[in-house]
Amino acid sequence: MKILSVVNPVSGGVDKQPAINYINKCTQYYGIDSHIYQSNGKDDDENIVRLIEEFKPDKIVTVGGDGTTLEVASIIKDYQIPLGIVPMGSANGLAMELGVRGDYRDAFNEILMSNLTCQLDMVKVNGEHLSIHIGDVGLNANIIKGYEAEKSRGMLAYAKHFFRSLGENKVIDVTIETDEGNYEARGYMVAIANSRKYGTGVILNDKGNPLDGRFEIVILKEMNITYLLQAGLSALNETFAAHDNIFSVSCKKAKLTFNSPQELQLDGEMIGQFEEISVEIMPAAVKLITTQNNPFLK
Repeated sequence: MKILSVVNPVSGGVDKQPAINYINKCTQYYGIDSHIYQSNGKDDDENIVRLIEEFKPDKIVTVGGDGTTLEVASIIKDYQIPLGIVPMGSANGLAMELGVRGDYRDAFNEILMSNLTCQLDMVKVNGEHLSIHIGDVGLNANIIKGYEAEKSRGMLAYAKHFFRSLGENKVIDVTIETDEGNYEARGYMVAIANSRKYGTGVILNDKGNPLDGRFEIVILKEMNITYLLQAGLSALNETFAAHDNIFSVSCKKAKLTFNSPQELQLDGEMIGQFEEISVEIMPAAVKLITTQNNPFLK
């Protein structure tokens, strides 16, 4: 067996060296041919493609957050090499949703042992940008924009920009055209959701299933103290999810038109400002290494 591990050394402000050491130790112990690539923001896509074609891995592992997983998944969708996730980012929402173990040792061990895979959907935005978890405009995108400019990482830095964005948040008017129908909506956040929860555990989209060949457009209608309390509690117990404050439509294709240009984030990465966004599902785009702990297999 050959394993290629792609490590983002800066994601989440988490030291990845213990994980690198563990991967080296495990693969050496079991006689597995291993290569570790550490991303540096320069020619990473080209370098990963070159490694895939030269090294020819049987499995690929991402060590980082949702953005790292998205970057690698975007590349290997053309190769259909099984992908495993070791969650070590600021927010590990996708890994959490898929039942991936939180400890890097447990997560890597399961990738080594598991022969179980599932086909993970991706979402294509404006014909070129990809997402596998959740993208949005409004409140959360503004938080992430501030967070990206921050030198520090982790939940404290995220909280700082959450409260700043909360005070600056503005209502968004949006026209939604889908294969299921057309809608006019207003809210404080418009999300493109291929899954259910953010990395904080807060439930956004109770219809979400990243394996079902569909995505949801989700509108957060009001932003007030009641919603914030419900959202926080939903991370602990799903019965507290504020369903009455959410408008959503499930579809395979959509076009969103906003009343003014909006900042868009996809899986924790800022993409740019758009007044119109087109979205379509890419069903079964990535072969994901998983276990029976994955709730979407049940």
